[in-house]
Amino acid sequence: ELQKIQSCSNQREAFQFYINQFGKHGAQADFRWLFALRSQGLTADRSVAPPSREKKKVERRRSELLVAELQVRMFLKSPELLARYYHSVAWFNFMFGEYSFPFHLHKCYQCLHEGERSDEYWWFAQNFLIMLHATGRDDLLKGAKPEDLKPQFKKWSDWLIENGMYLRPSKKTHYWVLDEGEKARKEGYVPFVLNQKLPPLVVRPKYPFPDWKGPSPAKPQDYFEME
Repeated sequence: ELQKIQSCSNQREAFQFYINQFGKHGAQADFRWLFALRSQGLTADRSVAPPSREKKKVERRRSELLVAELQVRMFLKSPELLARYYHSVAWFNFMFGEYSFPFHLHKCYQCLHEGERSDEYWWFAQNFLIMLHATGRDDLLKGAKPEDLKPQFKKWSDWLIENGMYLRPSKKTHYWVLDEGEKARKEGYVPFVLNQKLPPLVVRPKYPFPDWKGPSPAKPQDYFEME
């Protein structure tokens, strides 16, 4: 079905219908929804950067960026779906791996802070929303415009420069929280100071989505091999 959407004449309308199904039919359906996108390279958080023009046809690239755009608009309109999607990101444990997060952060900084508006904007805007949510700064999204998240990115990145070294994995959830005690004692996390690495999560989601029922899925690394 997803391949049919990619080849249809009105991709925006077709992909909009597909994206709108997220969160409506239960965890099993959402995982099939997500795995289909991931297997086609259509999720921005699966790769550090959008595929190059040399390696992909223009039509394919348009699909990748369109999906990222529609996700950004969905997440801003429905914050609960951003939280649901992040649950799966934390479960896969790819975007916030030891080396992945610094790369994602660097690429977002290049596009959303330093660079001019480009056709890659939506790709990195999707990445940004996930990173912002993971670090508990959803408050910065109040009144945000999907087409221009650069002001929000600047506020978040400035905050991260000052506080990133004091972020610690929550002992109860799959998020990073600001440790005010360590900040007061100036006990910064050295890997973040040196390379913007976050300490690994202590609590990882057991399932791709919180309402998962039935047999357990395969391990995340098994899906990496299939993709």
